[in-house]
Amino acid sequence: IVLSGGGDEPMQVAIVPRSGSFVVDMGYAQRLEGRLAVLRRFYNKALTNLGWDSYRSISLRYDGQVVCR
Repeated sequence: IVLSGGGDEPMQVAIVPRSGSFVVDMGYAQRLEGRLAVLRRFYNKALTNLGWDSYRSISLRYDGQVVCR
């Protein structure tokens, strides 16, 4: 887990999983439980079919969207 910001700036969270070679950008630290639920659904539905190494980054920064590159 990588935290950045703080002080006058809002805290941002990124996760670097042990499996796969990608980074999960969670965005700001607010509403993390909901974003983790979205990430779990994405893991279960998409990554099991596509494979863990299909993307370099997964962004949950925007509400209701999973953006992969």
